[in-house]
Amino acid sequence: MNVVSEFRVFGNKRGFAWKFNGKDMEKRFQHDILSVVELKDKSGFGVVAHWDDYGSHNAMIINGDGTLRALLEIPFNTDNYPRFLGIYYSLGRLETMISGDHGLLGYACTVDEKTGELIDCHVTK
Repeated sequence: MNVVSEFRVFGNKRGFAWKFNGKDMEKRFQHDILSVVELKDKSGFGVVAHWDDYGSHNAMIINGDGTLRALLEIPFNTDNYPRFLGIYYSLGRLETMISGDHGLLGYACTVDEKTGELIDCHVTK
Protein backbone atom coordinates (compact mmCIF):
# COMPACT_ATOMS: atom_id res chain seq x y z
CA MET A 1 0.00 0.00 0.00
CA ASN A 2 1.27 3.49 -0.88
CA VAL A 3 1.36 5.37 2.40
CA VAL A 4 3.43 8.10 4.02
CA SER A 5 5.39 7.32 7.18
CA GLU A 6 7.97 8.99 9.41
CA PHE A 7 6.79 12.51 8.52
CA ARG A 8 8.83 15.35 10.04
CA VAL A 9 9.19 19.10 9.46
CA PHE A 10 12.71 20.52 9.18
CA GLY A 11 13.83 22.64 12.14
CA ASN A 12 14.15 25.72 9.91
CA LYS A 13 10.56 25.18 8.61
CA ARG A 14 11.78 25.36 5.01
CA GLY A 15 10.62 21.89 4.16
CA PHE A 16 9.73 18.45 5.41
CA ALA A 17 10.74 14.82 4.97
CA TRP A 18 8.98 11.45 4.99
CA LYS A 19 9.20 7.89 3.79
CA PHE A 20 7.03 6.66 0.94
CA ASN A 21 7.07 2.96 0.08
CA GLY A 22 10.31 2.70 2.07
CA LYS A 23 12.02 5.48 0.08
CA ASP A 24 13.32 8.66 1.77
CA MET A 25 11.55 11.73 0.36
CA GLU A 26 11.74 15.46 1.03
CA LYS A 27 10.22 18.71 -0.16
CA ARG A 28 12.12 22.00 0.27
CA PHE A 29 10.95 25.59 -0.06
CA GLN A 30 12.82 28.87 -0.42
CA HIS A 31 10.98 30.46 2.52
CA ASP A 32 9.44 29.06 5.72
CA ILE A 33 6.30 27.01 5.22
CA LEU A 34 3.34 28.41 7.13
CA SER A 35 1.62 25.09 7.72
CA VAL A 36 1.85 21.42 6.76
CA VAL A 37 -0.27 18.46 7.79
CA GLU A 38 -0.11 14.78 6.89
CA LEU A 39 -3.39 13.72 5.28
CA LYS A 40 -5.38 11.36 7.48
CA ASP A 41 -5.36 8.65 4.78
CA LYS A 42 -1.53 8.96 4.67
CA SER A 43 -1.59 9.55 0.90
CA GLY A 44 0.18 12.92 1.06
CA PHE A 45 0.24 16.35 2.68
CA GLY A 46 -1.66 19.61 2.84
CA VAL A 47 0.82 22.50 2.64
CA VAL A 48 0.60 26.26 2.96
CA ALA A 49 3.85 27.74 1.66
CA HIS A 50 5.02 31.32 2.05
CA TRP A 51 3.28 33.83 -0.23
CA ASP A 52 6.67 35.19 -1.37
CA ASP A 53 7.14 31.84 -3.13
CA TYR A 54 3.62 31.32 -4.51
CA GLY A 55 1.56 34.51 -4.13
CA SER A 56 -2.13 33.83 -3.59
CA HIS A 57 -1.66 30.24 -4.83
CA ASN A 58 0.38 29.30 -1.76
CA ALA A 59 -1.66 26.25 -0.68
CA MET A 60 -1.40 22.80 -2.19
CA ILE A 61 -1.85 19.10 -1.70
CA ILE A 62 1.26 17.05 -2.37
CA ASN A 63 1.08 13.31 -3.01
CA GLY A 64 3.20 10.86 -1.05
CA ASP A 65 5.46 10.41 -4.09
CA GLY A 66 6.21 14.16 -4.04
CA THR A 67 4.08 15.13 -7.04
CA LEU A 68 1.52 17.92 -6.92
CA ARG A 69 -2.05 16.64 -6.50
CA ALA A 70 -3.75 20.03 -6.40
CA LEU A 71 -2.99 23.72 -6.17
CA LEU A 72 -5.74 25.23 -4.02
CA GLU A 73 -7.64 28.15 -5.54
CA ILE A 74 -9.37 30.87 -3.54
CA PRO A 75 -13.01 30.40 -4.63
CA PHE A 76 -14.16 34.00 -4.23
CA ASN A 77 -12.97 37.53 -4.91
CA THR A 78 -11.38 39.62 -2.21
CA ASP A 79 -10.28 43.17 -2.79
CA ASN A 80 -6.58 42.92 -2.00
CA TYR A 81 -3.85 40.45 -1.17
CA PRO A 82 -5.75 37.17 -0.72
CA ARG A 83 -3.57 34.37 0.63
CA PHE A 84 -3.77 31.12 2.49
CA LEU A 85 -2.65 31.24 6.13
CA GLY A 86 -2.85 27.66 7.36
CA ILE A 87 -4.13 24.14 6.85
CA TYR A 88 -5.27 21.77 9.62
CA TYR A 89 -7.82 19.17 10.67
CA SER A 90 -10.92 20.17 12.61
CA LEU A 91 -13.59 17.66 13.56
CA GLY A 92 -12.04 15.20 11.09
CA ARG A 93 -12.21 17.58 8.12
CA LEU A 94 -9.26 19.20 6.37
CA GLU A 95 -9.66 22.97 6.74
CA THR A 96 -7.79 26.02 5.46
CA MET A 97 -7.74 29.65 6.52
CA ILE A 98 -7.67 32.51 3.99
CA SER A 99 -6.91 36.16 4.61
CA GLY A 100 -8.31 38.85 2.34
CA ASP A 101 -8.88 42.58 2.11
CA HIS A 102 -5.50 43.48 3.64
CA GLY A 103 -6.12 41.02 6.48
CA LEU A 104 -9.38 42.69 7.54
CA LEU A 105 -11.44 39.59 6.71
CA GLY A 106 -10.74 35.95 7.41
CA TYR A 107 -12.33 32.92 5.81
CA ALA A 108 -12.36 29.23 6.67
CA CYS A 109 -12.99 26.55 4.05
CA THR A 110 -13.21 22.77 4.06
CA VAL A 111 -10.80 21.16 1.58
CA ASP A 112 -11.66 18.10 -0.50
CA GLU A 113 -8.52 16.03 0.10
CA LYS A 114 -8.81 14.15 -3.20
CA THR A 115 -9.29 17.16 -5.53
CA GLY A 116 -8.17 20.23 -3.57
CA GLU A 117 -11.54 21.89 -4.14
CA LEU A 118 -12.58 24.35 -1.43
CA ILE A 119 -16.11 23.86 -0.18
CA ASP A 120 -18.25 25.24 2.60
CA CYS A 121 -16.40 28.57 2.99
CA HIS A 122 -17.49 31.13 5.54
CA VAL A 123 -16.29 34.43 7.04
CA THR A 124 -14.55 34.06 10.40
CA LYS A 125 -13.86 37.72 11.29
